[in-house]
Amino acid sequence: MRALLFYLGRASKAIWFLPALFSILAIVALVLSALWEPGLPDSVSAIFDLDVVDRVLNILASSMLAVAIFSLTTMVASIQAASQAATPRVRGLLLADRTAQVSVSIFIGTFLFSLLGIIGLSTGLYGENGRLILFLFTLSIIVAVVLTLLRWIGKLSHIGGLRETIDRAEEATRRAFSDAARLDENGHPHRGGAAIDGLSAVPAQTIGYVQYVDVTRLGRISEEAKGPIVLRARPGSYVDPTRALAFVANSADEALHEAVRKTFIVEPDRTFDSDPGYGLIVLSEIASRALSPAVNDPGTAIDVIGTQTRLLDEWGAKIGKADESNPRYASLYIVELDIDELFTHAFSAIARDGATMIEVQLRLQKGLATLAATRGDVYDGPARRLSTEALARAQAAMTYAGDVQELKRAAAGVGHQRILEQRPASNA
Repeated sequence: MRALLFYLGRASKAIWFLPALFSILAIVALVLSALWEPGLPDSVSAIFDLDVVDRVLNILASSMLAVAIFSLTTMVASIQAASQAATPRVRGLLLADRTAQVSVSIFIGTFLFSLLGIIGLSTGLYGENGRLILFLFTLSIIVAVVLTLLRWIGKLSHIGGLRETIDRAEEATRRAFSDAARLDENGHPHRGGAAIDGLSAVPAQTIGYVQYVDVTRLGRISEEAKGPIVLRARPGSYVDPTRALAFVANSADEALHEAVRKTFIVEPDRTFDSDPGYGLIVLSEIASRALSPAVNDPGTAIDVIGTQTRLLDEWGAKIGKADESNPRYASLYIVELDIDELFTHAFSAIARDGATMIEVQLRLQKGLATLAATRGDVYDGPARRLSTEALARAQAAMTYAGDVQELKRAAAGVGHQRILEQRPASNA
């Protein structure tokens, strides 16, 4: 059931889902107009001139199709432009934009409602009372269309922009970190990822990336088996028949192995769902594209460094506050996120591609210094490692000695705890 909900959640983000839903609602409104007709007093419909329904429906039918096609074309063109300016990996994020999807869906649903309404009126499906109910539905739809048009106009001012693309990638990564935190709450943290003594590996049977783990079912399996289970492959992990999804007791039979495998969904591609590492990779790709000679936009790379620093700082705060004493499933052990790998995903490519740009390198060292200072218990080692790597790359690429010296001074501050001086307020 949870796997089904996972697939339904993914389908709800697809570009076709909301148009299909609004089209169904349009058909339901037309059917209700006919079904409710007998319950309405004839004296009510006599007050209104219901011939206006035909004219309004004709206007909506002739205009909404053009508006829907224009909106969909604009949306696709903007997403294509954003994919080229940032990275193709953001295409799915932008296609899942709810404002754009709702706008297109209302326009398509209104067109279908108008078209089928005209057909119903032409065939005599609606009497006077039915036409009144249809008219009231039409007025409600017109209000929805006007509000949607106003919202869509505001959306068009920044749809597909690089700033919006970075913001959406940041928000998706933040949600993935939150999902990772919720996954960790189910079991004991198992550092390092090595197998516990007395356990054997449950290898994957397909090649791809883990997209979802039914950790609730896995916890129940561990309770039913009365033995520990170590969740080795988190969402985002690459697996194949030589890599373990999890570890179970050596005495476990093949039925238990198969039950554990069924808690994993493995697909060819990575997604943002519960996979913060992928979000950091996508953000890093945006920065690398900006640093290419063809684009030469160090400002975007600096913006991405700030975004990643903010995300990792928030995650470091969650790690520090995590309660490891009361897991939901006592026999379930969950491998922690690899902090070194997260730092590599976030900063290594930027350090490589921006090696010649002093402004990018300085911002990178400042970001690493911030993480090492504020979350030193978690990030000190990875921050120092990336700082050393970035400095080495810059020294090999930069030709101006002054830039190198300035960068060395910035790198020397990584890992140094900063203490804010509390000065007494002035009496003046």
